[in-house]
Parts: sequence; C-alpha cells; structure tokens
Amino acid sequence: MNTLKEKIDEWKRYYRISDVGTISRRYFVMNAFDGALTMLGVIIGAFIAGILEPITIITAAISGSIAMGVSGMSGAYMTEKAERTKEFKELQRAMVSNLENGLHHRSHRFATIFASLVDGLSPAFAAMIVVSPFFIVPLWYHHIRHCIFRHHLSYPSASHPSWYLPSKDK
Repeated sequence: MNTLKEKIDEWKRYYRISDVGTISRRYFVMNAFDGALTMLGVIIGAFIAGILEPITIITAAISGSIAMGVSGMSGAYMTEKAERTKEFKELQRAMVSNLENGLHHRSHRFATIFASLVDGLSPAFAAMIVVSPFFIVPLWYHHIRHCIFRHHLSYPSASHPSWYLPSKDK
C-alpha cells in the first residue's frame, strides 16, 4: 500500500507528464469569474426583490454553487476525456505499441479527473467568497432590521407592500 507521500509524488509525476497545469489554470480563472458574477447576480436580484433575510441568499448561493460545480465537473470530464483519449491514441500510433495501463495512460486519466475537479470547484469557491459576508450578517440581522423598520426606512419589496403608503406621523 502506498503511503500518502508516495501517492502525492505519483500525482505530481502525472501532473508533469500530462501537462494538465495549463488547461487547469484557464479553467480555474474562467470558472471562478463565472461563479463570482453569478453570485453577484443573486445578491443584486435579492436586493431588488427586497429579500433581506441572509439565509435566503446563502441558500440560493449554495444551491447555485452546487449546480455550477456539477455542470462544470461533468462538462470538463467529458471534454477532457475525449481530448485526452484522442491524444493518447495518437501517441500509441506514433510509438507503434500498446500503452494501456502504462504511465502515460494513467497520467491522462489523472489529468481528466484533475481538470474536472478544478473546473467544478473553482466557481463554487469564488461564489462562496462573494457571499461570505452573508454568513456573518445573521449575527447582526435582527438588530439592523429593528433599526430600519423602527425609523421607517424599509426598502420597497413585495413582502412589505405598505412601503408606498404615507406615514401616519404626518
């Protein structure tokens, strides 16, 4: 049985042989940007709709992150598997030998899985950074909400239709 250090060394070797770093960096940057913008859209939409409860925004963010992750991972897996299989077959033809279960075959499988994980996890990671302040908000939410409604400074929303009525104080 391989030790953890041996396994990590093996993965480093596969990483170098498969040259998965270039495509993984591109996947990370593109998809992290998508995840961040998607969550900004969720936050802006919640604000426009008058949704003040942080748990609603957090729930939407987690759900969206899971969906982006599954979509990214499955799409990248199918794409990388097809491309890596094509490259591997070309390598076998050029070498005029069967390389199945060899070092190059294992490195191509590793690259497919590694790129898929990067593609799927990067938007979720960026999305959680964008919504991270909402994990802190519940600590102060009730105090802030009390202050807003006590001073009649509520934001327009469908959940509070009386926002447009004149104040009884006048």
